[in-house]
Amino acid sequence: SDYFAREWEGQLLLRFDDTNPSKEKGEYEDAIVQDVQTLGLKPARVTHTSDYFEEMLELQTRMIAEGKAYVDPTPAEVQQKLRFEKKPSPHRDAPVEES
Repeated sequence: SDYFAREWEGQLLLRFDDTNPSKEKGEYEDAIVQDVQTLGLKPARVTHTSDYFEEMLELQTRMIAEGKAYVDPTPAEVQQKLRFEKKPSPHRDAPVEES
C-alpha cells in the first residue's frame, strides 16, 4: 500500500491481474489508474501479471522438477471434498513426469 511504501521508503506498484490479456479492456485500466490518481496516490510503476508469465512458468516448471509442486487435474468439486475430509489429493505423490 501507499502507506507502507512511504513508511519504508519503498515504491507503490499498481499491478493489473490480466491472466487473460486478450480479453482485457484498456478503458477499464485507464479508469482505475485515473481513480487511483484521484485518491492522491502515485504508483511508481504500473505492471500486469502477464508481464511475468514467462518467469512464472520457468519457476513453476523448476518447482515441479524439484518435487516441490505438482499439477492436480482433480475436478474442483472433488478437491473440495478431499480438503473437507482432510485427505490428500491422489496426484500429490505422482511422479514428476506426470505433472
